[in-house]
Amino acid sequence: MTIEQRQSLMRIISHLCALGVAGFFLYAAITKVYYDQRQFAIEISNYRILPKEFVNLPAILMPWLEIGAALALVAPYSRRAGAILIGGMLVAFIAAISYSALYLGLKIECGCTGKGGGEAGWLTIGRNTLLLAGTLLSVVLYARGARRSPMAGLA
Repeated sequence: MTIEQRQSLMRIISHLCALGVAGFFLYAAITKVYYDQRQFAIEISNYRILPKEFVNLPAILMPWLEIGAALALVAPYSRRAGAILIGGMLVAFIAAISYSALYLGLKIECGCTGKGGGEAGWLTIGRNTLLLAGTLLSVVLYARGARRSPMAGLA
């Protein structure tokens, strides 16, 4: 396989990772925005991390942040910014689930995709870890695939 073919393959895999992660985030955000934001606020409250009076703002803003970050992740010129936002959210989600579901032992829904998203726990942490890996791969592989061969200018 030539260097150009390898770089092209890396860019394709990078785009597929970005599309997969962005697709999940868009789906999750749309279900929160269009179906029941009040239920999402309840699910945030169930984590017992924020005081009840501070739950509504994240319930309103988070889906829109997810949409913006997902769209940024898809476009190669803004992929890094989208990856930073999504990566930060995923780390925060993993930390929240680890604290509330595992450490405190609360039996709560994750709130990931609106009502019926499943119980928060190891499976949710595993999914978020895979999404984080896909996010990182979308940036790293794109950067490697975008590099020019050191011999490209000599031909």
